[in-house]
Amino acid sequence: MFLSIDEIKELTGNGQKSPCCKWLDENHYLYEINSKGWPVVLRSHVVARMGGTPTESKRPQLVLK
Repeated sequence: MFLSIDEIKELTGNGQKSPCCKWLDENHYLYEINSKGWPVVLRSHVVARMGGTPTESKRPQLVLK
């Protein structure tokens, strides 16, 4: 559901909280700050921004016939 802290570090190219947030802001990524001060980024948001297809399981959809 969310990127891990290691994934956020890899995405932003930085290992500290504040520079990660700055990079996310500058690149227009949506995020919230958790209780430890780290940005929380939805994995689906990053996948969509990168033009990929999410691999997470989707909710079942109703099929009308």
